[in-house]
Amino acid sequence: MKILFVTFGELQVRGNSARPAAVVRALVDAGHRVSIIAARVDIPKHPNMQVLAGQEAPVTERRLRMAATQAASSMKFDAVHAVDAAAPFCMQICLLRKIPFIYDASRCFTGKNAQPPSKRWKWFPKHYAAKEQKLLRKAAGVITADAVLARELEALSREARVTRIEDVPLQSLFTCPEDGRSELNLRLKQPVTSIAVCRVEALSSSDLRKLLMAVRKVIDSMPDLSFVFRGVSAGEAGPMAASLDIEARCCFLEPEEVELYLCALQAAAASVLVPTPDRRYVSPEIYTLLNAPAPLVHVQSSAHDGLLDEQNSVPVLLNTDSMAEGMLRVLREPLFSLGLAAEGRQLIADHYSLSSFKHKIRMLYHETLHVT
Repeated sequence: MKILFVTFGELQVRGNSARPAAVVRALVDAGHRVSIIAARVDIPKHPNMQVLAGQEAPVTERRLRMAATQAASSMKFDAVHAVDAAAPFCMQICLLRKIPFIYDASRCFTGKNAQPPSKRWKWFPKHYAAKEQKLLRKAAGVITADAVLARELEALSREARVTRIEDVPLQSLFTCPEDGRSELNLRLKQPVTSIAVCRVEALSSSDLRKLLMAVRKVIDSMPDLSFVFRGVSAGEAGPMAASLDIEARCCFLEPEEVELYLCALQAAAASVLVPTPDRRYVSPEIYTLLNAPAPLVHVQSSAHDGLLDEQNSVPVLLNTDSMAEGMLRVLREPLFSLGLAAEGRQLIADHYSLSSFKHKIRMLYHETLHVT
């Protein structure tokens, strides 16, 4: 089957989301021939994969639209897989060329919980609400990672054929470097005998300070412990860490340093997730953190109800004392921590592995487009 895969974002396993890259991998591993149009493509090559736009340098959205139009008019495709903001434009092409398409949704563009792709969608709400309803109605299938989002999309259009396919842990897409621990030693400028990893999403300065103060409390109790952060820059958090006299015990990773992040998780004695306070949908990081050998401490969020519980993680509140107590508990109680980590990894192995993800993608295409 020949598939045109279109995203206006970057197609990579580094950065904020590796989901589109995982979808491409599932399709090419299933034997489909996939032609890719993306702002930038940075994924391993595959015999079944062809890059039409985004291989050499970042491509503007205007040029991506032109590339998609040209590809659909000059090449024959059995289906189009359109990601997020690319879907409304791809729908027009697909309806004109009579090509079935799959809409890979990560948000609602209109409605009560709207996250519009551009200001234009806010200026003409009725017009674009009708357009999103048409998109959901005309798509051969709609996939999303989150149950809440699936219900919101179904509320926008009762005819939408929505399938939930959760994200995969990053460990499925990466191999940790052998010298990762040595690199962490160099970054922390001292030997690493024990590590805790903090995955931080967008936080206010006051909330970030609460987290760093909790880290200070933990380090006061366990002086040999070091912290590796992902999701917050050294420029933002470094001065706060210096003011708390913990800068030497903190390492702030860049977004693209995924291998080093996974290496730190592999060696960590604990992991901590601090999601955005108003997060509505499940964080993709949950699957990576649950798949790590380290026990998970997480700031409570309603978005993670049903996935995280007291069997596989330790819930805490977004305040200094609660976060510090949660971290110290898993660090001081090794048997309890082993049980948590084992439950988390078993959950991933049973339901959210890469093989499970690939199977769900194959079944989606089989059931909606009647292909093997």
